[in-house]
Amino acid sequence: MPGGEEAPLILDMGASFGLPNEEEYFDLMPSAYFKNIAMGAINYALGGVVAGIYRPEIVNSKWTGSNQGSFMVVIDAGRLQPLADLKAEMDRMVSAGEKMKPLPGMDRYASDSVVRRLVVEML
Repeated sequence: MPGGEEAPLILDMGASFGLPNEEEYFDLMPSAYFKNIAMGAINYALGGVVAGIYRPEIVNSKWTGSNQGSFMVVIDAGRLQPLADLKAEMDRMVSAGEKMKPLPGMDRYASDSVVRRLVVEML
């Protein structure tokens, strides 16, 4: 999502969250457990099925490394609402996130300005 003064917000994630001790995780947070399964399924579908990596001619190919797919979406955010309004709201959201305290044992969040500068430089 585009930002105004703040860096854009970009989602880059895989399908597996590598849950340790799934039975204990389910007992503690059943709703989050099922949401994790749902996120994994949609990522598997978009990054694998839609990308075509499970078609027989790909699976049985001599190219054994051709087992990775991806799915990218680009949205013209200006069609959803005025772009200036969206950028202002994104700036407020990112700014609020940067004011959060890191979790115990963490020095900073991924929204830390150093990390965000690197992301902007890569764009």
